[in-house]
Amino acid sequence: MTGLHHAVNLGSAAERRSPNISNRVTYRCEAGVARNMIDDGKVNVMTPEMLHDLDAVLDRAQSDNATVVLRSARAGIFSAGFDLKIFAANDPKRSLEMVRSGAELALRLMALPHPTVGIMEGHAFRWARSAPRV
Repeated sequence: MTGLHHAVNLGSAAERRSPNISNRVTYRCEAGVARNMIDDGKVNVMTPEMLHDLDAVLDRAQSDNATVVLRSARAGIFSAGFDLKIFAANDPKRSLEMVRSGAELALRLMALPHPTVGIMEGHAFRWARSAPRV
């Protein structure tokens, strides 16, 4: 696009979108690489909300035809795994939602057409005993 006196680069649609998926996950796509930072303010537990945010990351990356890179904004921890407080609350509906969302996300990660990279500079607990390692 040309301004009054010089060219103005507005970037691609992916670069113009908001970098925030939520207050827990940011998204930035450049040169076909979707860089995502997760940060729930603590140890990045996989609550149903966090899993929903990560699913939204995959939606946006597929729309942008991008390779996904996931990284924690927290030093020393990638994720503490599923939110054990939900299991301890003895809420079968919410527990099932969390486990189902985690399993569906793991399967979706494995089926993506582009590589997925997880940068884990600390602890990375599995989402559940039965969830596949990704």
